[in-house]
Amino acid sequence: DMLKVKEILTNLMDNAIKFTPRGGKVIVRILTKKIKNNKAKIYFEVTDTGIGMTKESLENIFKPFTQADESTTRKYGGTGLGLTISARFIELMGGKLNLESKAGEKTTFFFAVDFKNVEVANESAKHTFANINALILEAPRKTKQQDNYLKEYLDFYGVKYTTFKNLDEYKQ
Repeated sequence: DMLKVKEILTNLMDNAIKFTPRGGKVIVRILTKKIKNNKAKIYFEVTDTGIGMTKESLENIFKPFTQADESTTRKYGGTGLGLTISARFIELMGGKLNLESKAGEKTTFFFAVDFKNVEVANESAKHTFANINALILEAPRKTKQQDNYLKEYLDFYGVKYTTFKNLDEYKQ
């Protein structure tokens, strides 16, 4: 269920952002692990350089209304249901939500789910959106790999785009 996968990833990314201090990183990886019998195993991973969790906290993290540390509820908010619900959805899709964490350094949530193979976009889809214009706000100091991926994607579909490095440049 792609809608549920989107909800799960949104929840994991929201948590990663919430528990990562300014200047930290949140990395999302989606990989095809294997294709067999017209099914693809897709691996999802969300890693942050946030506050991490202790081994004791890890034991209860998927229980309802639980957070790694009671003080985090006051500081970061939340009900403690997001991970419980996400884990259950993944189980219903035949996977398991796992995590690795190191207190004070990072946390990684990951899972894999099997999907039926579908045809990828082919040449007939090329330039399908040539009537659309887009704006891309790039990192001010260096080009990020995701910027390149986005441009390749937009080029394939024929979307015209303008890039800028800061909002002042856009407003001109």
